[in-house]
Amino acid sequence: MSIFALADLHMDGKQGKPMAVFGEKWNNHCERIFENWSNTVNREDLVLIPGDICWAMQLNDAIDDINKLSALPGTKLLLRGLLVELACQDAVNVSRGCSHHSK
Repeated sequence: MSIFALADLHMDGKQGKPMAVFGEKWNNHCERIFENWSNTVNREDLVLIPGDICWAMQLNDAIDDINKLSALPGTKLLLRGLLVELACQDAVNVSRGCSHHSK
């Protein structure tokens, strides 16, 4: 098993905020990340993702991006970050289905 860490994905999802606005090197950044991930990470690996997964501010807006990550190989651990925290709070308020521990 290998352990990887990847932060600040800033996936576009439904937000209409492509990273390409920051220059050509950002064109298709998610597709390139996913391709590299699929070629590097195995099913038994752990991937730490510490926040800023996407631009979404509500859980419903983040679901597509979370599902894309879920489909990739490896076990993912989403660490607390601003956008993860907001999505978790939204989920708790809506369904009581998301829990996190403040320490």
